[in-house]
Parts: sequence; structure tokens; C-alpha cells
Amino acid sequence: MFLSRLLSRFGGKRTIAVDFLHLLPKGQNGGVKPAVFAFLDRMGRQAGRRVSFIYIANEATRADVEKLARPGDRIWYTHRTTADPEPGLGPDTVDTNRLVEAGVDLVYNPLGPDRLSGERIPFVCLLIDLLHRELPEALPAVEVERRERFFADACGRAAAIQVISDDVAERLVRAFGVDRKKLFRTYLPIQQAEESVDAGGNAPACDGSYFIYPANTWPHKNHARLLQAFRLFLDRRAERWSTWKLVLTGAAVSSLDELDGQIEQAGLVGRVIRTGYLERRELLDTISGAAALIYPSLNEGFGIPILEAQQAGIPIACSNVTCLPEVAGEGALFFDPRQVNAIADALEKLADDREACMALVEAGKANLVRFDFNREARRFSTALFRIDR
Repeated sequence: MFLSRLLSRFGGKRTIAVDFLHLLPKGQNGGVKPAVFAFLDRMGRQAGRRVSFIYIANEATRADVEKLARPGDRIWYTHRTTADPEPGLGPDTVDTNRLVEAGVDLVYNPLGPDRLSGERIPFVCLLIDLLHRELPEALPAVEVERRERFFADACGRAAAIQVISDDVAERLVRAFGVDRKKLFRTYLPIQQAEESVDAGGNAPACDGSYFIYPANTWPHKNHARLLQAFRLFLDRRAERWSTWKLVLTGAAVSSLDELDGQIEQAGLVGRVIRTGYLERRELLDTISGAAALIYPSLNEGFGIPILEAQQAGIPIACSNVTCLPEVAGEGALFFDPRQVNAIADALEKLADDREACMALVEAGKANLVRFDFNREARRFSTALFRIDR
């Protein structure tokens, strides 16, 4: 009903090209990938034939994109990868001319810079965080430079910019002076999305008492300090060595992944379990089976696992930086993620203070009322339909 009124107000059928050239297999894009898929899926379901998508993707992600596309949508595969400087070369050319000829009204760029819209088609981009400005040491120098160009271009040329928290919006305004009227915020409570909540019946990836940290092995996720803190937590009481584990989910995103070596060096082999990438249902079941979520990230744009843990009814301790207080509300125990002792203290409280944990769980349930995926999906659709070619 809402989308029908919106379409009647802003015009008829709309063709949206989605630039997925930077889409990677499985979980290598982090939480932004399932979030973007959830928004596009909901928009397509609600708008029906009044919106069509052209997904521009590389062959490595064929299976993922084919699950998202509806009958009538198109997928243009290119052999281009994120390492290629330009997508518009060779027999599988995708360029502005081809988009114009296909009647594209808008290009949506959720994962990287705009290289397809030219000057003839408006584009909307998603900027998830300001990691390259605020924690540049977490990225290769070439990636810092690439993101700086991307952000500057988006802030100057994009018809609209999607952000995923008010915190990111404020940081973006301060850093790039972007016009606030360009920004629209969509929170990411994707645990409420229809395809995400069908969890249950699977065994968690670990048994016994365990903390869980769902995060890819990017430097800003702060795994090294977490390992030090977990070792300190175990050493404070000898019996914990036989009762507690730390489960780390998420993809190893680089051949330089040193986490296994760090686990061995810390003497935590057998106490720290790396599951690798987990499919959605298994991830949610593993979160539900945990004693608590620990989230020591140094920089975030949203923090999807916070809401997933609150919905699962487990207590949370997380960093007190960037957007995390905005997302977690009163439903988390906060700590300074750069202080190993502070992380260890948080683990101890989660393990030993049952009353505090129960209070955190209740506060987490109350915090979830602030988030509504249907509302965020409507906000997303509205923003994309409002932009005229």
C-alpha cells in the first residue's frame, strides 16, 4: 500500500542498475552484503513489476546474485573484478551507454565507487563508515587513497547518500562537508527481515560455555587485543580453562591473516574456536547458543551482531566508540576497546554476574523496539524512488 502510493506520486515503472562489481563471495563484504540484499529483496517484493533491477556482477558471485534476482530482473555478468581499474573494456562491456540504452533511471552503488553512471544517470551510494579517515593504519595505503577519492566523489556528485547510523552521518558531515539534505539513514535490523529470522534447529558451531565474536579478520575488528583479554580472563581463575571458550566466526579476508598464529602464541589452542564463515542460519544459532557476545571493534558504521544478540536474548559487552552506543542503547556493557584489562573485566562480568547479565538482556529487548526493518526498508525505497533522472 505504501509503495503503491509512492509510485503513483513519483511516476511509473523504474529501472535501477545495481553495481555489484565489488561484491565478493560468501562473507567477505561483512555485514553490509546481507543488509543490502535484504533491502533490495524487500523493495522488489513490495514494488512488484513497477521496479526492475539490472544487477551488474562478476562471475565469482553468480550464485548469490541469482538468488536475489526476481523473474524479469536482469543480470549482466562481467569478468571484471575489484582489482581491474575499469569495468568498460572487452567483450562483456558494461558502460554508461549500455545503461542508457536499457532505460536505467538510477544507479545504486552499495559497495564501491561509481564508475558506470557517467554524467547522464543519477547515482545513489552507500557509505558505511569512515575507517580510512579515522583508523588509516587498519588499511593498506592504496586502499586509503582509493576510499578518499570515492568518498570525495560521492559527496560531490551523488544524488543521495545512504548511511547506516546517525553517528556516521555526523562524522561524514564533519569530514567532507557534505550537504545533509543528501543523506538518508537506514538502520540495519536485518535480523527482522523475512529471510534472516528463519533460524532454529541447527546445532551451534560450539558446545559448552562460550563467548562469541562474529567478525571478519580485518585489523579494526581488534582480534589481537581480544585474545590477550581472553587469556587474562582465563588466568584469573584456573577453573575457567576447562569451562570457557571463545568462538570467532567470520571470513579470513586476507592471505596475511595471522589470527591462527596469534592464538597459538597466546597459548589458546583448543580454547579459541575459529569457525570461518557461517551461513546465516548457522550464525544465528551459534549466537543464540553463546553465553554472551563480546564486541571489541575499534570502528563501526552500525554493528549488526549487536541487534542479533539482543534478539537472541544473550548479554552483550561492546566498545564504547563510534556508532556502537547509538545502536546498543542501554542493552550493553561498554568498555574501552584499546584497553586489554577493560575487555577482560567485561568478560569477567559477563561470566560471573548473573544479575547484571539478566539486566542487560532485558535492556536489550527494550532497545530492539527502536528498530523496525519494515520502516527502514520503506525509507530505502522512498529515497530511491524520489530521485529523478
